[in-house]
Amino acid sequence: VRELIELGVDINKAMKDSSKPLYIAAQNGHKAVVRALIEASADIKKEYAHGGTTPLLIAAQLGHEAVVRELIKAGADINKSRDIGATPLYIAAQNGHEAVVRELIAFGVDINKAMKDSSKPLYIAAQNGHKAVVRALIEASAATRQEYHHGCTTPLLIAAQLVHEAQLS
Repeated sequence: VRELIELGVDINKAMKDSSKPLYIAAQNGHKAVVRALIEASADIKKEYAHGGTTPLLIAAQLGHEAVVRELIKAGADINKSRDIGATPLYIAAQNGHEAVVRELIAFGVDINKAMKDSSKPLYIAAQNGHKAVVRALIEASAATRQEYHHGCTTPLLIAAQLVHEAQLS
């Protein structure tokens, strides 16, 4: 990658689906490639394919903690959401990636930012039974009593409904 960069290739050239090298490197968890592209001034803030997905969001979705850290240190917007309102934190919480959740919290992410349907990271973590993520969010002062889905449920109610007993303790 560094040799290609030195030869002057366009590091921001998109594929037909609008994915760019930085997005693909982030998706595949290639920290060294991500770092090389950032050092060569790859556009880290640009939305790429798939409804506004960014390199940070795809790295968070797939649990690539080291890549998440590199992108944040380079200035990626940790609260940037997709078209439907999903943030890197929401997606990491949804998929049970505790290390990524804790990394985002350490960098000051908005832990209570809601999706367009009003669900928040704590709600989706509770719904999916991700106890460690639920604990990390609560330790970071996530809103535990706030109702979601137009007042129909809370993280506690959804965990109880789906029989995630471990989260209730």
